[in-house]
Amino acid sequence: MYSVDRYIRVNLARVNIFILGLALAQVGFCQESSLNAAMQAHAERDWNTVIQLLMAAPAAADRDRLLGLAYYQLQQPDQALPLLKQAAENNPTDNEVNAALLSSLIAERDFASAKATLAHIPGNNDDRYQLFSARIASAEGDRRAVDKLYLGLLQSEDAELAQEAAAEYIEYLQQNRRYQEAYAIAQQAIRRSPDSFLSYRFRQVGEVRDEPQQSPWSFALGYRLEYDDNVALLPDGLAPTGTQDEEDFRHVVTADAIYQRKLGGNWMLFAEGRGTQSVHHQASEFNFTRLNGLLGTGQSFNRWGWRLPAEVSHDRFDGDSFSTTVTVSPGAYLRVSDSLYTHVYGRYAKSDFDLVAFPEDDRSAEVYGGGALFGGNLTRQWTLRSIVEYLDYDADGSNWDREEIQAYTYTEYNFTPKWSAGAGARYTDINFDNLNVPFLTERADESWEYYLSSTYQVAQGWYLRGQLTYVDHQSSIAAFDYQRFVASVGVSWRF
Repeated sequence: MYSVDRYIRVNLARVNIFILGLALAQVGFCQESSLNAAMQAHAERDWNTVIQLLMAAPAAADRDRLLGLAYYQLQQPDQALPLLKQAAENNPTDNEVNAALLSSLIAERDFASAKATLAHIPGNNDDRYQLFSARIASAEGDRRAVDKLYLGLLQSEDAELAQEAAAEYIEYLQQNRRYQEAYAIAQQAIRRSPDSFLSYRFRQVGEVRDEPQQSPWSFALGYRLEYDDNVALLPDGLAPTGTQDEEDFRHVVTADAIYQRKLGGNWMLFAEGRGTQSVHHQASEFNFTRLNGLLGTGQSFNRWGWRLPAEVSHDRFDGDSFSTTVTVSPGAYLRVSDSLYTHVYGRYAKSDFDLVAFPEDDRSAEVYGGGALFGGNLTRQWTLRSIVEYLDYDADGSNWDREEIQAYTYTEYNFTPKWSAGAGARYTDINFDNLNVPFLTERADESWEYYLSSTYQVAQGWYLRGQLTYVDHQSSIAAFDYQRFVASVGVSWRF
């Protein structure tokens, strides 16, 4: 009996092992069958089938390669990039994978990773990889490298690759208004391969002269008529003077001149001059003049840059010198996308006020602080600009030692190419450091400003603009409470 039981157990074990082996062989056969089918689909460029066959398959070198290439061809970089990177690590000499990986990284504007990938490819001096180097240089705006790389590729022994490089180089030259050079490259490409697929496109490149370089100068002149229900406010809006709630109309004339020039090595030089003059109908004692000049430099790269502007502003109130302020605002910006950017800056300013009633009320000050800006195009029609700023005033008069926090946002929507409307708000919180003389109490202010505006382009360079502004300024000292409503309509000419 014991022998019979032992015989049964041994044979059952053998049967189980056989069944397990058969199952494993079946799984392996299915996986191999799926892989073979995926390879066939890849050869036929049936990318959806490749994904369906391999998406649920366990990770393996061949599976990752085929799946990554299929996702790349279907323009799904989030799924393709991890698989392509792994496939490139598995086989650094796989030209098809390397090309797909480099194209994906360039499309994602990850140029640092694209350069690192190129550096690790054996034989990266081959023309097919130099073409990727040229594309990176073009995207980064490195003109010298672009010219050197593409001109070298035009001499490639691979005629098809040389034609592809010529097409890209011609497009680059045209975008940079180098039309004569583009025409010369097109003629060179035609002579080399007159019957190539791209030769028809090259024959469409006309022999046109390079357009004259655009002037670095731009100008704007403007006029607006404003109704103000509280004209008796000093220019910084913190200290009402005279009788509040005095209303009046005023004419405001503005003039702007802007200069901006790109220099070598991604350097830039920029300057601005702005002037504003307001003339009231009745309350001429509140006529206001502001003159502003700015000069700065910086560097602008593909996704980031820095700026160092220095600014002088001079205000005159009722014809008399009121204040002069010198400001330096170093900062750096980073593009978070092609249409959105953020700018972080510091600020140092020194202001001198000429009108001083008594020593404690001298607003002349040194100002330290900084802020952050976020802005750009949320969509093709919708723009946004937001700023948060902190400033610390070390004033000569104890009444004006203070800290300010401001938050500002403005958004505009283009209903048509000529007509847009916008809305915005500004919040300001001000905490003064000392007892206010003569009130002998602590002062703290809080202010809200709201804006509604609309702009319409009536002709080339000519714009009509209307705006409503409401200010609600509250203070712990009632004398500094005020509300203000301003309505304006104006016209400007930009040229």
